[in-house]
Parts: sequence; C-alpha cells; structure tokens
Amino acid sequence: MLAGTFLLLVFSISGHGILSFLGISVASFTVAGGLLLLVLAFRIVQGGEGWQTRGSSPGVFPLAFPLLAGPGAITTVIFSINSLGIPYSVAPVVIVVTTTWLVLLAIDRVLVIIGESGADAVARIMSVFVAAIGIQYVVTGLMESAQLLR
Repeated sequence: MLAGTFLLLVFSISGHGILSFLGISVASFTVAGGLLLLVLAFRIVQGGEGWQTRGSSPGVFPLAFPLLAGPGAITTVIFSINSLGIPYSVAPVVIVVTTTWLVLLAIDRVLVIIGESGADAVARIMSVFVAAIGIQYVVTGLMESAQLLR
C-alpha cells in the first residue's frame, strides 16, 4: 500500500514533468501500461506462475504497480493535477488508497469463507477483467497517438 501510495503521489505532483523529461507521451505511457496489465493477466490465468519478478516483493510488483497504481490511475492523477490543482488531486489518492487498505485488511476473513480454490478462481476470473482493461488502455493510447499525428 505504501508503494502504491508513493507512486500515485509522486505522479500526481510531478508525473507530467517526468514523462516530458523522458520524452514519453501520456498516450505511449498508456499503451505501455496496458501491455503490462495484459501480460500480468495472462500469467495469472495460466495459474499464477511467473507473475513475480525474481527478487521482487509481490507487494511492489504486481500489487503496487501495475494493479494499485496502474497506468489508468497514474494518467488520471497527471491530468487532474493540471486541471484541479494539488489538493483536489492528492485527496482522492489518499481516500482510494485508504479504502483499498481497509479492504485488504479484511481479506483473511474472506479467504476463510471461499478457501484457496475459491481465491484461485476469483483471481483467474478477475484477471480476464484486468486483461480487458489492459486492452482498453492500448486501444485508447493508440487512438490518442493517431489523433496527435493528424
């Protein structure tokens, strides 16, 4: 949760500058994030094997990025900081992260009810939605890139 919060707060305050400094358009960032989500979803559907990178913590990858602080959330905070200002961009980040943290605190009780097989089934079903979100990000990013070329 701390890593996801940190990522969202950093990008809400300086995300546009970071992308500009690196010469990356928001559309390209959206496509890249969508592809990452798609790969992650396929790995989960295939049984969850290999979704964690060697030496990484599952709390950072894939939970903090790209699931909690993914391309959609990062793009949203980049846009909101420009149009709404810092307080109205940071407050929703804190609210959403706190709500997510409270849900994750209750997950042990849910696992007792649905069991390991139920949790595996839910993870695989939800990964189909994550794949669809990833594809939507790719499509949206490509459409935005095409409009920029006109």
